[in-house]
Amino acid sequence: MFLAAGTRSLLAIFESGSFYFPDSWCYVIVSPNAPCSSGHSPGVTWFWRIGTFGNLTEHSVLLLQSVLGVMSALLLFRALRLLSTAKWAMVGASLFAVLPLELFFERAFMAESTETFFVCLFLVTAAESFRSITLVRMAAFSIAASASLGIAAALHDEFLVPALIVWIFMITLQVRQGSRTGAAITRKLSLVGAAMLSLVILVLPSVPIVTDYHNWYGIWTADPIEGALLTFDWAPLVSCTTPPAATDGTRAVVHLACAHKKFEYPGSLLNQVYLPSVQSTIHLTPDGKQRFAKTEQQLLGIAQRAIESHPVAFSREIARGVYWQLFRPPSNSLSGYSNAWTSGSASSIFTEADLPSFLNYHEWFSGSVARSNSSPAPGLRRAVSATLRVPQLLLWLAIIGGVWRSIAWLLVSRQKRGRDARDSRQQRSPIPKSFSSRVCLGLLGSVLISTSMLAVAFSSVPSFRYWVPLVPCIIMLLILVVPLPKSDTARSSQLG
Repeated sequence: MFLAAGTRSLLAIFESGSFYFPDSWCYVIVSPNAPCSSGHSPGVTWFWRIGTFGNLTEHSVLLLQSVLGVMSALLLFRALRLLSTAKWAMVGASLFAVLPLELFFERAFMAESTETFFVCLFLVTAAESFRSITLVRMAAFSIAASASLGIAAALHDEFLVPALIVWIFMITLQVRQGSRTGAAITRKLSLVGAAMLSLVILVLPSVPIVTDYHNWYGIWTADPIEGALLTFDWAPLVSCTTPPAATDGTRAVVHLACAHKKFEYPGSLLNQVYLPSVQSTIHLTPDGKQRFAKTEQQLLGIAQRAIESHPVAFSREIARGVYWQLFRPPSNSLSGYSNAWTSGSASSIFTEADLPSFLNYHEWFSGSVARSNSSPAPGLRRAVSATLRVPQLLLWLAIIGGVWRSIAWLLVSRQKRGRDARDSRQQRSPIPKSFSSRVCLGLLGSVLISTSMLAVAFSSVPSFRYWVPLVPCIIMLLILVVPLPKSDTARSSQLG
């Protein structure tokens, strides 16, 4: 805790300033108009307002994210302590606490820092659920873990499908583990009931956001422009023939998409959706909700048919996207993170004509704004640039260590089976529950990382920011490959 708090305090003193990305304005601006159609969840702004007790200012949000960073380090330490020794838990949490990538996004007005906090909370509650002896305790922590996943997914739509898949794995493991401790029909029904309640808790945080999008855009979705984004992302597979009832927006998007005949950098065509020629035809107008919804539904159907018609090419590009994330440098968009006056669309946002749509302008900047074109926290920016591939390196260390541990376990198990065959009186010892909880958490962490990578390969640029919420899972996997001392294994088995 002292390391995490001290690091952030020193940064606040010696590396002052905050980072804005063009996407940041979707979270910062409280407007009477529709929320951003680009899928940047209004839930981030809602959470900031709750976390700052209604004091939605630049400084209060930075303070909130710094506090969440410290709490994330503590939660990660607790999760690792449940699975390993205090020494290795401290090593893992300390690595997380000082990683420049995490520190950078705590000072950026983006969703990743808050999302990371809920990922850490999920790891703790999931670990506690697998170590629970009673059904009530297991169900309580399972519901808490589902809520953590649900809030993380509500803050970032890219996390929605990975969260659902991880939840399915978690519930399956918990039901299997719970049913092995008793065969009563009432116990099994209770496990199923707890699983259904967890599903409701998982989905519930996204309901207000999806409803808000529907009220403004006329479609039930977590990303209103998903159809246009997928059409551009998979443009080389898209048919250039539009349906007879296609809207002007559909024709404009398909026309531009057809100009691209081959895949280049993963996600390189996504920015086409923000071209003025596209925005002018699909952008929401006060009387255009039905037209917007129809355009997006048509584009989503076009993208789906393109993918279904080219399964081999689709699979190849997904594999290439995952390969890029594992072996190539992450997309470095650090130059896009700057202060409020040089970031993205700031020049248009801060004109007097546009201020009426930025209702919380004076509140956000606490009434006084010192305009500057200087780059904030240059030392932190250089540290991030120099350590951009550290998450990749940690993941590969975890993969190599996991493979080595698996091979060693298989060899030991084979020798043990040979001894058991020679001595039929010797009973094979059951797997300790502590080992089971380590395996379950390792599986959940692996599924979360792999599905998140697949989600990025499907519809995003492999940016360095997508590693931020995965870092706690990667550190957990790395710590799990370290063998437990025999004394600690015995103690953990007794505690469950």
